[in-house]
Amino acid sequence: MFILRENGEWEFSIPVAGGDGNVVEFCLAKWWDSLGSVEVKYEVNFHGILPSQKTFVMHGADGLMRIDLVSRISYEEIQPEIKLKSSVQVVRPGESRVVTLGPRDIIPPARHTFELQLQYSFTVAKATELTLNLPLLSEVLYESEMESQLWMLFDTNKRLVGSGDAYPKNWSLKVEKGDYILKAHVRHEKRDLLDRFNETSLLVSSKLPSPASLDVYSSHSDAIVGGKKFSVGSASPLKMVPVYVAPLSSDKFSKGATLGSFLQGTATFAKDDLGKKVDVYDFKYILPESVKKKDKAKEKEAKKEKAENFDSFKDALKDTKIAWLAKLPSDVKSTQDLYGELCEVGLSLPSVHAARLQGLNSAENKDYPEILNTADKLISSVDQTELLAWIGTKADTRENAVEVKKDMEKLKGQLIDALAAKGGALLKIGGERKAEVSDVYSTIVKFCDPADTKVISFVVSYLTDINLYAKALKLSVKQVEEKNTKELNAQVVELLGKMGWDHAARLLERSLPAKFPVSYQPF
Repeated sequence: MFILRENGEWEFSIPVAGGDGNVVEFCLAKWWDSLGSVEVKYEVNFHGILPSQKTFVMHGADGLMRIDLVSRISYEEIQPEIKLKSSVQVVRPGESRVVTLGPRDIIPPARHTFELQLQYSFTVAKATELTLNLPLLSEVLYESEMESQLWMLFDTNKRLVGSGDAYPKNWSLKVEKGDYILKAHVRHEKRDLLDRFNETSLLVSSKLPSPASLDVYSSHSDAIVGGKKFSVGSASPLKMVPVYVAPLSSDKFSKGATLGSFLQGTATFAKDDLGKKVDVYDFKYILPESVKKKDKAKEKEAKKEKAENFDSFKDALKDTKIAWLAKLPSDVKSTQDLYGELCEVGLSLPSVHAARLQGLNSAENKDYPEILNTADKLISSVDQTELLAWIGTKADTRENAVEVKKDMEKLKGQLIDALAAKGGALLKIGGERKAEVSDVYSTIVKFCDPADTKVISFVVSYLTDINLYAKALKLSVKQVEEKNTKELNAQVVELLGKMGWDHAARLLERSLPAKFPVSYQPF
């Protein structure tokens, strides 16, 4: 519908099916509440550029893709433009089962209904807009062979994010970074028919921050050498105009892509703005395997490993023992004996103490005096002056700078873990050594930010202990933004209460049951 004023003009474009044997009918009528008669002059013009195919699927490893364009009516200006707007990940169900529904779903007189329950898990790297699609069941509703198909999306806290049915484009969802679970159910009265859909794939389409454009060339040679791109051209009636589409030059979309992932978007070929809006074609770009870059450090290690001798055997045995020290139960005598044996050898002491500390921290019943003792050993085994000197170095020009950086980063991480463990143990034990907590905090801020994930829990506890509730609350809120858990929200409620903000504490506490449901919402 449109409004045409006196002596006014109005222009509109619609897509029509071209080609031989197609007929289009145009009807012009007044709106039902528009009285009187009016004289109107109208003109219908046909434009368009027909590509050699209606849908486009290009594999990134196929090289160039040729598209033939033709205008069947008049001279047309051509300006090819291909934009990929979303990334699509293929997800297989982690769980699938067929269950018999209860008496509520029995069709009279006694026809039982079965339900296929599918569960998918996937991760969203950053906040985006998702479109979820079960291709085998999409775009059909009343005409579907199934009785119903519905899906519900939950976050890791079992909170319902959104739901949808057979038309995926109608149910786009804006989600934050994190892990998600999609539960889908399909019903039918034949169990064997539902078994056919046990491995139904889910397409998770996420909107790209900015569209990725494919380069288009007017000749094969230009496309091969990356020459002059196709900008604007013209097409004579019934004369083919070939264009060549080159694959993406950047490999950033292939990094981390799973098998079958692809990009999808649109292709337009008309220069006219109205033509770009209505004459649009779907375009899929299947991502190839990402480029494998050579790791020089690993190559050097591989060469060292080739030199088979007794020293290599001893190093491999030592590394294996250190790795298992972190996994074995910390309170077992054999584990303590292994720790003592590695300490006596005197090699890689920071790694030995770090492995022991990791095992102690992962125990259900934590032995805080032992944690404090092990953390002290690790801290004393690290030359902090040398480490700070390396951190302050702007450019390391040594030949082995890569190996030094790797060792120093590892040592820094172990030291930070030890400092956080020591501080936490001191707060738990209390007593005379509690005064050392402030020194631990001062040392931590030399090597990392207080909001670092490795130390933020200790820093919040320390700030709470010295009654700096506002600073502790700021860091706790940041923790909730990174990982929204019930425990962290309870910590925020506690800090709000200590600050005297009872109204905010009550509001957040009452919202916890909605944020963290006990179970998934049923269909």
